Amino acid sequence: MSDFDDIDLAALSNEDLVAQMHDDLYDGLGDEIVEGTTILLDRGWGPDKVLQRSEEHTSELQSPCNLVCRLLLE
Repeated sequence: MSDFDDIDLAALSNEDLVAQMHDDLYDGLGDEIVEGTTILLDRGWGPDKVLQRSEEHTSELQSPCNLVCRLLLE
């Protein structure tokens, strides 16, 4: 069991969850990105907010997290 398995994404605050999703993306943890996106949507976040917050965690205009979230939300 890795350290990643120990993280309960649903227990994280919104800010911590977005930061964790960014880290997970760069670690190649696609399932965790899907889970995190689903949690945020279930918490009432609209797709635009999920995408906006993912961009705030990187300086790139087309961040990898943004692209993944766009694909998940289509």
